[in-house]
Amino acid sequence: MALERVFEYPRTLRRLRSDPLGKLLEGFCNWLLGHGFRRQTIRKHLFHVSHLNEHLREAKKGVPQGVSSRDIAGFFQAP
Repeated sequence: MALERVFEYPRTLRRLRSDPLGKLLEGFCNWLLGHGFRRQTIRKHLFHVSHLNEHLREAKKGVPQGVSSRDIAGFFQAP
């Protein structure tokens, strides 16, 4: 698994794999590794995406049906 090549801690891995974007992050991480990104750079990218993921999870308060541009705009407006 690609995420295990970049992260060690089970708590971090659980957070990265959580809904709504968690199923996509393994593939994204694999893509970054395959394109020669350094481990530290991959970690930075995935931590940024994990913050977006947390925002989306809180904003949806349930099982999301998808992510819209409005959801992303809300992330950038959040304090």
